[in-house]
Amino acid sequence: HNINLVTPTHYSAILSEVLEQKFSVPIVWNSSGYEKKETIKSLENKVQVFLPDFKYADNNLAKKLSGAEDYFDVFKSALDEMLNQTGKPVLENGLIKSGVVVRHLVLPGFLENTKKVIDYISQFKDEVLFSLMFQYVPIKELETPSLNRRVKRAEYNEILDYLYKKGIEDGFVQSLSSASKKYIPSFNLEGLK
Repeated sequence: HNINLVTPTHYSAILSEVLEQKFSVPIVWNSSGYEKKETIKSLENKVQVFLPDFKYADNNLAKKLSGAEDYFDVFKSALDEMLNQTGKPVLENGLIKSGVVVRHLVLPGFLENTKKVIDYISQFKDEVLFSLMFQYVPIKELETPSLNRRVKRAEYNEILDYLYKKGIEDGFVQSLSSASKKYIPSFNLEGLK
């Protein structure tokens, strides 16, 4: 139903050339959201659907967890350009044809960041679809204690209440059961020898 370019930013120069041709299905730019506005601008009339992550609305948390102290500012600029190019989402038979779907992964113990993300997205609630993800699964011991567990039911309920109070109704909400190791691919490469 689409051509989904996953984590494509480091190939943006060549993809911008390749996407000069027209395709019969929408092109999806599936990215981290940490994109230069110029990169998004180079995709004008080439990408129909933007699917950015919105990891942090708190630059201090972005610096602590990802070393990207300007994440929120960079994301805002990129989102503005994405919306400028696509306009409101267009769905046809339940499939997106154009628009922006913003994803946010809820991190256990960092609900204030998620609430700030929801606050920011709520001003675009008629212009984007919002995907709230609860699939975080720790796979090794980390220095940040709350990241050594999944999202708790009480946290899940608190965030859903907050989301609905902000009036965001268009999009997707994952269930807590999506936080399962069964969805993590095995990276054991021994069978490839």
